[in-house]
Amino acid sequence: MPETLTDKELLEVTKKLLETYESELERESIERDKQDVVDSKQAEILAKEKVAQEEKETLFNETSELEKQELVEFRANLMKSIDKLEPVNYMDQFVTLDSRLQTIEMNTNVSESIENSSFYADISIMFFLWFIFPAIFMYKALDWFFHWM
Repeated sequence: MPETLTDKELLEVTKKLLETYESELERESIERDKQDVVDSKQAEILAKEKVAQEEKETLFNETSELEKQELVEFRANLMKSIDKLEPVNYMDQFVTLDSRLQTIEMNTNVSESIENSSFYADISIMFFLWFIFPAIFMYKALDWFFHWM
């Protein structure tokens, strides 16, 4: 026969359930507040990192533009000073100087392209590490296995 609760006992059980429910709600609220604080700190950090990255990119772009502009100005000033000299006596030297300047520009462009191509080198190394070397190892392991079988 099931036990019946008196009104007093039922009231006590209901109060305990209500207290438990309220304490659980309070605990969840505290956890949400903590998580909100953590999320806001992470958002702050990410925002700071994004601002720093943007500043770094703009600084890099500005410096590269300044370098290009300085190179153009240097070349223009050099050509102006060359024009002031006697072109007949020094023409071979001017041509070699111009070719050296072009070589410097070409080396700069090559170094930039090498920096951009390092990504493909990384991919090829990963390909060898993930596919070629394990395939060689498996071939040798199977060869050894069938040799001793």
